Amino acid sequence: MRRSLMILLLLCLPATALGMPWKGITPGKSTEKEVLEAFGQPAGKVPSGKKQVLVYKADRTITGTTQAQFSVDEKGIVEEITLFPSTQLELPEIEDTFGKACSEQDEPTQPCYRRVLTEDFRTSLWYKEAGLVVFLNKDKKTVFGLLYREPVVEGVRKATAASETK
Repeated sequence: MRRSLMILLLLCLPATALGMPWKGITPGKSTEKEVLEAFGQPAGKVPSGKKQVLVYKADRTITGTTQAQFSVDEKGIVEEITLFPSTQLELPEIEDTFGKACSEQDEPTQPCYRRVLTEDFRTSLWYKEAGLVVFLNKDKKTVFGLLYREPVVEGVRKATAASETK
């Protein structure tokens, strides 16, 4: 009886969701040391409150990017990965890779995005369950940047998006 109750309690606890990995680095799991082992020393380390951002740019760029930033918390865990692609990515490529727009009627059964406006009115595609935000250029057809982070789990972290567009 106790064992069954314990299993039931464990199943009811919210799951700790990990972000989608990029080149072997997973937000919420990977460490600063793993980033340094994978990509070498960054072009710079920028303090940001209690965090620091490892910036790879110029002669320290990572293949496929013009710049990559790894936000690391005070415990040395990667919280976010911000990427600026070196090639022009278009909306159909993003949808083929990560998933299409979510249906308004149904709960998603596979990865999908919601269109969201940022505070500066830039359109972004928010893959809530994957922890991915794709920022579009003003043309709303090509990618400006990508943000990988831990997914939003209801009751664990609030969405940072300003509002959803229709």
